[in-house]
Amino acid sequence: MEQPKKTVIKGFKAVEYMRRERERIGQETQGMNFIELQKYFADRRKQAIPPCR
Repeated sequence: MEQPKKTVIKGFKAVEYMRRERERIGQETQGMNFIELQKYFADRRKQAIPPCR
Protein backbone atom coordinates (compact mmCIF):
# COMPACT_ATOMS: atom_id res chain seq x y z
CA MET A 1 0.00 0.00 0.00
CA GLU A 2 1.32 3.41 -0.94
CA GLN A 3 1.93 5.93 1.85
CA PRO A 4 0.24 9.33 1.44
CA LYS A 5 2.57 12.23 0.78
CA LYS A 6 3.10 14.61 3.68
CA THR A 7 2.60 18.32 3.24
CA VAL A 8 5.21 20.32 5.12
CA ILE A 9 5.16 24.08 5.53
CA LYS A 10 8.72 25.17 6.14
CA GLY A 11 9.09 27.34 9.21
CA PHE A 12 5.63 26.53 10.57
CA LYS A 13 5.67 25.82 14.30
CA ALA A 14 2.42 24.06 15.25
CA VAL A 15 2.86 24.32 19.02
CA GLU A 16 3.71 28.01 18.83
CA TYR A 17 0.71 28.61 16.54
CA MET A 18 -1.71 26.79 18.86
CA ARG A 19 -0.49 28.69 21.92
CA ARG A 20 -0.90 32.00 20.11
CA GLU A 21 -4.42 31.10 18.91
CA ARG A 22 -5.55 29.91 22.34
CA GLU A 23 -4.29 33.14 23.86
CA ARG A 24 -6.09 35.23 21.21
CA ILE A 25 -9.38 33.36 21.63
CA GLY A 26 -9.06 33.60 25.41
CA GLN A 27 -8.63 37.36 25.21
CA GLU A 28 -11.57 37.74 22.81
CA THR A 29 -13.92 35.65 24.96
CA GLN A 30 -12.80 36.83 28.38
CA GLY A 31 -15.79 37.81 30.49
CA MET A 32 -18.40 36.36 28.11
CA ASN A 33 -21.31 34.38 29.51
CA PHE A 34 -22.41 31.03 28.06
CA ILE A 35 -24.89 32.52 25.58
CA GLU A 36 -22.30 35.01 24.30
CA LEU A 37 -19.76 32.19 23.92
CA GLN A 38 -22.23 30.12 21.91
CA LYS A 39 -22.85 33.07 19.57
CA TYR A 40 -19.10 33.77 19.28
CA PHE A 41 -18.28 30.21 18.20
CA ALA A 42 -21.32 29.94 15.90
CA ASP A 43 -20.20 33.13 14.14
CA ARG A 44 -16.64 31.81 13.89
CA ARG A 45 -17.86 28.59 12.27
CA LYS A 46 -19.77 30.62 9.66
CA GLN A 47 -16.56 32.47 8.76
CA ALA A 48 -14.42 29.31 8.58
CA ILE A 49 -12.89 28.31 5.28
CA PRO A 50 -14.49 25.05 4.07
CA PRO A 51 -12.11 22.08 3.83
CA CYS A 52 -10.65 21.18 0.44
CA ARG A 53 -12.11 18.16 -1.29
